[in-house]
Amino acid sequence: MENRGIKRGTIAEGEFPFLLMELDREGASGILHVERENVKKEFYLEKGKIGYSRSNLLSETLGRVMLQQGLIKASEHQQALEIMKREKIKWDEALVRIGYKGDLTVALNLQIEKRLSEVFQWKDGKYLFKEDKLDRSRYPYWSELDIIYLISKGIP
Repeated sequence: MENRGIKRGTIAEGEFPFLLMELDREGASGILHVERENVKKEFYLEKGKIGYSRSNLLSETLGRVMLQQGLIKASEHQQALEIMKREKIKWDEALVRIGYKGDLTVALNLQIEKRLSEVFQWKDGKYLFKEDKLDRSRYPYWSELDIIYLISKGIP
């Protein structure tokens, strides 16, 4: 039985895009939690658009995504990591310290896409969507990525 504003279920192979389409069609706002084994991800939605995400995978950190996409060099990645650790600052601040002048918006959108597209490959897992009005000011970055566009890019 569904609680009001809560959807939960399992992710079987090939079904995740249908859940996303449903959230898009409903213009849903809230947090979609997905989990498989030790992997946990969250996607923050507002009016059916994904604005922010989180993941516990090291390969999906912003620095790793920037490195994989060729937005920074390996030496810049290492420098920024050392600065972060030494000065206890966030990635974007460390990038400024090493002289990075690029627009992080592109990298942040690519990060959301990477986090989402990996879930399309899952053969099993579970999800929980909690409807909620999100306060954008609580997130360091907010995008408005269209779910249908992301589905078209993410389905192999």
